[in-house]
Amino acid sequence: MKKRVFSATLAGCMMLSMVPVTAFAANEDVAVHAEKAALEEGRIELARPGDKNKFIGNKYASDFIDNRTGQVKLVRNYGEFNGTVAADRSGYYLPLVVSVPGATADTDIVIVNGHSNPEGDVITKEDKVVNVLKSSDNAGDGNPTADPYINLSQQIARMDGVLLKDKLTIEVWMGGVDGGQGQYDYVMEYDFSGAVLEDSAKYKTAQLKVDSTAADYFGKRASELYNVRSNTVKLITDYTGFSSKEEERSGYYLPLRLELDVCEDMIVTVQKGKNEDGTDKTADYEVRDGILNLVQRIAGTDGRLFRDAVTVTVYPQGKGEGMPSKTYTYDLSGVTLEQGLEIGAVPVQKSAVKTDNTANDLAVKNNLEQVQSVEFKDGVLTVKANVGEAVSFGKGAASSSADEKYIPVLFTAEKAGKSVVAADPNVVKYGGKSGTHFLAWVNLVQKTDADKKVTVSTSVLSKDVTVKVINVSDAPVLKPGAAVTVNDGVMTGMEAGKKVMTVAEVREMYAENGGSVVIETAGGRELKDGEKVGTGSVIILKDKDGNKVEVITVVVRGDVTGEGYAHLGQVVAAGRALVGADTLEGAYLAAGDINGNGVIDLGDIVGIGQIVVTAK
Repeated sequence: MKKRVFSATLAGCMMLSMVPVTAFAANEDVAVHAEKAALEEGRIELARPGDKNKFIGNKYASDFIDNRTGQVKLVRNYGEFNGTVAADRSGYYLPLVVSVPGATADTDIVIVNGHSNPEGDVITKEDKVVNVLKSSDNAGDGNPTADPYINLSQQIARMDGVLLKDKLTIEVWMGGVDGGQGQYDYVMEYDFSGAVLEDSAKYKTAQLKVDSTAADYFGKRASELYNVRSNTVKLITDYTGFSSKEEERSGYYLPLRLELDVCEDMIVTVQKGKNEDGTDKTADYEVRDGILNLVQRIAGTDGRLFRDAVTVTVYPQGKGEGMPSKTYTYDLSGVTLEQGLEIGAVPVQKSAVKTDNTANDLAVKNNLEQVQSVEFKDGVLTVKANVGEAVSFGKGAASSSADEKYIPVLFTAEKAGKSVVAADPNVVKYGGKSGTHFLAWVNLVQKTDADKKVTVSTSVLSKDVTVKVINVSDAPVLKPGAAVTVNDGVMTGMEAGKKVMTVAEVREMYAENGGSVVIETAGGRELKDGEKVGTGSVIILKDKDGNKVEVITVVVRGDVTGEGYAHLGQVVAAGRALVGADTLEGAYLAAGDINGNGVIDLGDIVGIGQIVVTAK
């Protein structure tokens, strides 16, 4: 028996427009045609809001279709439709009535390619076989037909509003799929393309925004965290309500509010930054009342943002692979932070120390004498000093401990341009001013972690400063009698002739003292032992911990090209500088200034020529 196809379309989401189509093969005989014509056609109808047809879960057509607008409603957590697949419990459903005139107890309908749940069974993407009479309820519930029928709550889209397929296709097997007839009797189709879906409202349009309400954030109101008038995030200090970790108790905390329609299984995942291994650090929250208040630490007390944006991902039907989701972001690039604590460091000079307690003050002066430089940058205090073997305590009382060698460092601390340092008369002793400088003691002998930081305490908050001590006594030094000299970071004494040196020969001039000597070209390429050291090369002296102690620039007399050996090209290069065709600066100018008058002149050209001739 050949098939017949009946097609229906959704008209205004309210009534079914039946367009029967009969298909005959060209060689179909009159007898067969008469037999098929006698078969009364089935129907697929859209149930009207107000009808008493019951669908699975005791729902009515009005639960699926808006009577006023005709739009298909968004249904959430329709557990009766599918109790096992969360993604299919929410979405858009059509209440359809499938009537099959003349159906018997053997009649089956086949819902092609699944996505329908007439009896509460698990949804399948395979064909679904349903016995019409077993699924019917002809007990006078208001169904407009007396024919055998089945009520289908047919899911046509999930929460994202994208149609799962264009149409519903149903095969009718009057004698049953297993009845031996070998072919269905006819096919009915229902077109979904005209369906108008209700907007899922806040799920689609919700925005992550700064909260300006009086909502509570772990004991802080939003107004205590964010100033609406000035549009700035306030600095919070030493507040334990946000975190039990000491390092997370101070900083800038942004109060954010996310408002959503709520599903029973809704999960919100918040991006919290990065883990040490580079993976995303996240936290999951359940949303029960449609509002999620988030307090996000976006910067520490130094005012540096941890990330560019706060990212929130909403899983309206529960979190899992393949589950629908929507991501919201709050851009932090335009966020203004209330001015925090500005810290500065003031190195104490030996000459500034006043001698009240002779033993201690002399110890302080002695310790400061070993200091080569003190630099404070990006929250790190770097002290370069000759720690040496001799120990001098210099902090409150004399001591001979090998673990204690202190120097005083004065710090300034300002907030909004005003000093927030408590008055301390002790700072006057070291050249500072009481009330504007904080006195901290730095131990040059860093034996413990406690020695690697100092805490600057103010009336606003306390701030830790990292201390890095570079011990120059652990770094390489030139051996006595070396053929070169180093002054103000410049090495001289080599000549682009017989006195030129290789990397190995330069290293041999140093006693490494547990440190190391690295030599690079001016462009940063590390030179190998057999390569020549030319003008512009950089000698890097490192201590035993790999810290740079000193960087020295090499000047090779007569080598204005940086190649490290004498040749006619050196004369040509110097000559071009003489006539203004090229410029020699820095180490290269010094290498070509043979007569030492600070410029390249004819005498220098002659001198470089003599070096070239002598080298041959």
